[in-house]
Amino acid sequence: MSAKPTVSFVTLGCAKNEVDSDKMKARLARAGFTVVDDTDEASLIVVNTCSFLASAVDEGLEVIFDLVRAQVGQKRKAKILVAGCMPSRYGKDLESELVEVDGFLGAAEEENIAQVACELLDLETSGCITCDDVAKDARKRTQSVGSAYVKISDGCDRFCSYCMIPYIRGRYHSYPLDEIMAEVDELVACGVHEIVFIGQDTGIWGHDLPDSPCTADLIAHAAEQYP
Repeated sequence: MSAKPTVSFVTLGCAKNEVDSDKMKARLARAGFTVVDDTDEASLIVVNTCSFLASAVDEGLEVIFDLVRAQVGQKRKAKILVAGCMPSRYGKDLESELVEVDGFLGAAEEENIAQVACELLDLETSGCITCDDVAKDARKRTQSVGSAYVKISDGCDRFCSYCMIPYIRGRYHSYPLDEIMAEVDELVACGVHEIVFIGQDTGIWGHDLPDSPCTADLIAHAAEQYP
């Protein structure tokens, strides 16, 4: 792309969403975007949403409408992309209700953030980073941060009556040990000195992987590598 467009993130919800936003920011930066903190300076605003509880949905809608009103008040038109749990939970219904929004990206599709962003801004897409480029350096923007989250799993199999996670994030799936440690290695190389493993159910990590390792094995491996 010839000029560097700017993108800003508003991240709602849990720490897992913070990880997802970090990775989307990194993909966009590698695709030629400049990541800015101020939404007023952005040509694209990504709202990474939560919909675990009704209050989280209400908060997400309030934030989205505040951003829309700000665009009108400032007589500018940044594109607004709603990402994460709300699009995953509500799908086409959300798109038909939020006509003020320019695009939607479900949680399972976030690896395609750069492609979608390029298309929304009518930019050349040939250089955009997609799912094959995830990451040994996917989170370099955290290099000034002393502590960082690393997701070890996603989804859930429990289907509790009060919880939408299995419907939003799918069935429980552990990330393989080598992928987790590759991300840890990169974060440590960037100056992070505290790693916090997170997931919807960290206690059952590995049960769906070959040889069925357990969370204690993961922690022991990490401790051995970084004593």
